[in-house]
Amino acid sequence: AEAQPPVGVQRIVQGSRPAVAPDGTVYVAWVDSTDDRPFEGLAEIYVARSEDGENFSQPSRAAFFLETGFRPQNAFFRYWGTVFPRIAVGPDGKIFVVYTGIPADNPDDDGDTFLVGSTDEGRSWSRPSRLNDDETDRLQFFPEVDVGSDGVIHVMWGDMRDDGFET
Repeated sequence: AEAQPPVGVQRIVQGSRPAVAPDGTVYVAWVDSTDDRPFEGLAEIYVARSEDGENFSQPSRAAFFLETGFRPQNAFFRYWGTVFPRIAVGPDGKIFVVYTGIPADNPDDDGDTFLVGSTDEGRSWSRPSRLNDDETDRLQFFPEVDVGSDGVIHVMWGDMRDDGFET
């Protein structure tokens, strides 16, 4: 979907992260909290591309998801920035974005780690895949992604599944 111009006083558009493809194409990903207020409701991740580093394509929506709160149930650190996308481009030009969101089928979960990908220079995106395998409502947070020279995707994140805190 095409990005809409950000409007509204309750919207946050930030967390931009660049990645450079082997051919020099620059991709930039960012999060838009939408007009339903930050830290609640839906958020969207957009990606734009540039072949010359100055002119960028119309952004495409890579993902939309339920946004995490300001802080998790079982910790006292600000983790809302975990929704900021992390982006990497593989040697074959495939693009990957990871982020943390609340799973649609479990709104009581503090957040899971998701991956989306594009094989057509960011024009279309795969459905999100949940990467963490726990069945708790505990937080997975601050993911990072990279793609090796062999095309293998590497993702890591923090995980609170074994925290002893009871809600």
